[in-house]
Amino acid sequence: YDKLGVDTRAGAVAVAKEQRLLP
Repeated sequence: YDKLGVDTRAGAVAVAKEQRLLP
């Protein structure tokens, strides 16, 4: 279990969602 890896993956997902919401 790598907390840093999980945080990085969650952050990447959040960024992807934000980019998808942008026009």
